[in-house]
Amino acid sequence: MKGLAVGLMTTLEYNEWWAKRINDNILEPKVQARNEALKKRLSESQKEKGELKDMVVELEGSLRQHRSRNSVVELKASLSKIEEMKRKIEGLEAVLRNCEVRIEHLEVKEGRQNEQLQYFQNQVRDRNHIMGEAVVQIREVADYLQALTVQADALSVKYELESDRGQ
Repeated sequence: MKGLAVGLMTTLEYNEWWAKRINDNILEPKVQARNEALKKRLSESQKEKGELKDMVVELEGSLRQHRSRNSVVELKASLSKIEEMKRKIEGLEAVLRNCEVRIEHLEVKEGRQNEQLQYFQNQVRDRNHIMGEAVVQIREVADYLQALTVQADALSVKYELESDRGQ
């Protein structure tokens, strides 16, 4: 009696697709690390900005005292310190804006990646469904071939018996 064995077959393309599917589910650690670093720098910049603003307020108070004493030299020193602090604040504000723009860019990129992930997950779901249907159809064909093999074997035995009787 002849038999037919049917098992799961995978192609190289399916294996590559499966490996890519697994890789697509892993978020990029570099993007997350960069995002965290930018948030940390943003927080530090905001803190330093607050400290600098406090120093500016303190220096402006000192400036008022010096004006009341009419101390020109001390007034110029305080003014230069204030200008220096203002330049630092402007620089920090520029860095802060740059960090905010980077964060917005990363958030947009993350949103696009999430959309792509959703798209790929839907594709995987669709392909899994199609693969399941194909496996069912292959099993049905295998069962049909098995039945045909049994019928062929039975007809072969019947033919041999009839040919033996005829001799």
